[in-house]
Amino acid sequence: MPETPDFTEWESQSGRMSPRDIRTGYDVYGWEGYVEEPEQAERLERVLMYKTWSDAAEEFGTTGSGEGKLSRPWLAATKHAPDIFPGPAQTRGDCVSRGTAAAVAVSMFCEIEGRQPDEETGLLETYEPVKFPEEGVVSSEILYACRGHRGEGASCDRLAYYVSTEGGILLRKKYKFKGYGPLDLRKYDGDIGYKMGPMPPKEILDRAGNHPCRTVTRIKDIKQARDALANGYGMNVGSDRGFSSRRDRYGVSSGSGYWAHAMAWIGVNDDPNDPACQEHGRPLFLVLNSWGTSWNSGPRYHDQPAGSFWIKPRTAQNMLRRGSGFAFSRVSGFPAQELPDYGASTRI
Repeated sequence: MPETPDFTEWESQSGRMSPRDIRTGYDVYGWEGYVEEPEQAERLERVLMYKTWSDAAEEFGTTGSGEGKLSRPWLAATKHAPDIFPGPAQTRGDCVSRGTAAAVAVSMFCEIEGRQPDEETGLLETYEPVKFPEEGVVSSEILYACRGHRGEGASCDRLAYYVSTEGGILLRKKYKFKGYGPLDLRKYDGDIGYKMGPMPPKEILDRAGNHPCRTVTRIKDIKQARDALANGYGMNVGSDRGFSSRRDRYGVSSGSGYWAHAMAWIGVNDDPNDPACQEHGRPLFLVLNSWGTSWNSGPRYHDQPAGSFWIKPRTAQNMLRRGSGFAFSRVSGFPAQELPDYGASTRI
């Protein structure tokens, strides 16, 4: 069995924690939901088709495609599943899997909206609605079970490797696996992934492997992140930055404290005429936390979901410097997508 990564041990591993316990753990006790595993980063690096977004952008002509635009790819998800974000509050140290699941959901729904046929099968992607979309649509439990150890916390590199190479995703539905039995993933239950670790049974891995995110790419700076989101590719970013629980009039939260935490990035605002950008600089990024709806408050801007917040460009660059930011795609590449226009100077 792989050794547990070296990180601060969580005080409670005997049962699920309340959202308040979770936040206190990050804020006060330094619990680490996001951990770094250099050997996993090296393993992932060896199989990445595109080492960074810039490599993909050069091939597909997407360099600068998000410049000057408000890009809201999360609206593709909320069109099909209006209550998908932010999902229920995290109850275990599974922020990396929650962020990965949310990012993959954005990419999946943008692909559906873009009406781009799958590059391998030639078929258009479709969405068969789950019963409880407010639980997140894409299961995070199976992702968390792939963390490689029995404790709390996970590596962004390890889960990015899993979804693109070893397995894939499952939607929030009821399943029955030969040799394993029934598994109900309709509602979020962090204990499922926690208890199933360090790796799910082969029957579950094989089923999830029918739905891989065939390509992930590492995002290293804010221009790459801007262009990835503008083309409908959700991101997951692990960092050590904490944030205020209060949003300003433009939905922006300032940095505050230390969180070893991962969160999905689901939108970007690079519009030079937007008052938010004029006040805070650009691009601004929309970050979706996994702590439910009540952990933060304040105005919401550009239809951002509850529980989310915009971050400033300098903060975003600081978060990406650790190298644990990834964009996800369910097809083998990152071609530019003609996404619906949801308003002047807006890309979905």
